[in-house]
Amino acid sequence: MTLYGLVKVLHILAMAVLIAGMSGRALLRARLVRGDDIRLMAELTHIEDQFDEWLVVRGSIATLVTGILLTWLGRWPLLRAGVPTWTLVGAALFLATIPLVIWVYVPRGKRFSAAFRAALAQQRVTAGLRAALTDPAIRLSYLYEYLMVAVVTTLMVTKPL
Repeated sequence: MTLYGLVKVLHILAMAVLIAGMSGRALLRARLVRGDDIRLMAELTHIEDQFDEWLVVRGSIATLVTGILLTWLGRWPLLRAGVPTWTLVGAALFLATIPLVIWVYVPRGKRFSAAFRAALAQQRVTAGLRAALTDPAIRLSYLYEYLMVAVVTTLMVTKPL
């Protein structure tokens, strides 16, 4: 197997890890927003954090690194006749998640943690926790991630431009 082939396999595996993490996180989040048992919510939140840390974050990093390596090893152009190719479009869509981390996930995560600690102290699901769980900014950011992964995966497979 060539180096390009090896990196391609690693890239596909990284995408699979990312998709698995996003899917698991989505299933856990769906259960969390309907929850009413604070102890069960604590367990599910811990598991959701593990999906996010181990699969989504690491899968994203591995996907980005292997994608950059593939673009370089395969000599894939970013522009062709002044028009962005699928590699540039995919990279731009993928990199657009970085501002979400900075402007949405980190600050909203801090709010969620504070609301969760307050709910744990009261040993009940509070209105503040429920609001943090159904935060529209988080929902829209996750929706962007799902759509982005679907589009980028389609671009990877079809290589249209």
